[in-house]
Amino acid sequence: MSSGDAILRYVPGGDAEALGRRLGGRRVIKLASNENPLGPPRGAQAAITDGAGLANIYPEPTSESLRQALAERHGLRAEEILVCAGGTDAIQIAAMHTAAQRPGAAVIAPTRSFLAYRVAASQAGLRSVDVPLVDERLDLGAMLAAVQDPSVGLVYIANPNNPTGTSVDPKMLGHLLARVPERVLVVLDEAYIEYLAPERRVDAAALVRRHRNLVVLRTFSKIFALAGLRVGYLLGDAATIAGLGRFVMPFRVSAIAQRAAQAALEDELFVARSHLHNRRERAVLTRGLLAMGLAVTTSDANFVLVRLDREAAPIAAALRERGIMLRTLEPYGMEDALRITVGLAEDNRAVVDALGEVLAASREEGELAEVS
Repeated sequence: MSSGDAILRYVPGGDAEALGRRLGGRRVIKLASNENPLGPPRGAQAAITDGAGLANIYPEPTSESLRQALAERHGLRAEEILVCAGGTDAIQIAAMHTAAQRPGAAVIAPTRSFLAYRVAASQAGLRSVDVPLVDERLDLGAMLAAVQDPSVGLVYIANPNNPTGTSVDPKMLGHLLARVPERVLVVLDEAYIEYLAPERRVDAAALVRRHRNLVVLRTFSKIFALAGLRVGYLLGDAATIAGLGRFVMPFRVSAIAQRAAQAALEDELFVARSHLHNRRERAVLTRGLLAMGLAVTTSDANFVLVRLDREAAPIAAALRERGIMLRTLEPYGMEDALRITVGLAEDNRAVVDALGEVLAASREEGELAEVS
């Protein structure tokens, strides 16, 4: 086996357009990648169109205009912000930085948390240390105990967590951050933070002012609906951000992506509407799944985790033949689970109905097999 074969790989959700073509051009309901179903804000769409004529010009190498807008939003200085190509880029940058500072260090990556943490650690030659979840929630007490090991150089904390959708207690988070050794870089991944109820959020700017070894990850891929443009950013102490910035190539984020992100940032009404839509439809989707007798984890994100009473992969395959794409979770050790993104109202209803029919057919086939 080559060294490249040993590196973990992240397998993204499927291609809806390819599935649609295979199914004869029918419309596909894709609820597998936690995308905002409302589409990009109008201002961002206009920025994309207006910026098309400048595609021959290199973008601002450090996203200066966007950084300044983000600094004003968060009450920080521009040098305390690092713009990168989406949240996964930020995750990888943190791993590369850690590997350069402490080759072969250990990384705390909670079990059943975003697989990209372990992939980034593997790519950087770091060793992942799993910390099990408790009731589908991050066990911050166990993570704090694990991070005391002198070999640990990096810890990822997702709030809310993907793929469970659960969030952490703000007081417990503060307790952990106050006790993490300064030698350890902490990445607080808040990709889904805008979906969390406001009273459950923590002031990111206040946190990074208080903890120099902390960076907070944000993205424009989720509630801002710009997943296809790949824009994310890190908030942190200026010296920490400068250190991470050494692993970012210039021109990483396109000019069009920078312009669209800045326009989306200004559209507070769109963000509020997206939050409200998600809260309402997440409840509807959850009720529909519970009515089928399925176990659903209470979610603070824009998706729900549902447990079936059987292997999920055949169920997901049958749904794909109906033009419905959901996320199976075998890489997380959850062979009986599906992650379902909160979609448009009509799509959520269609998914619940189709899932009920496929499960009923599967159970009937199982009963017939037992009789025969």
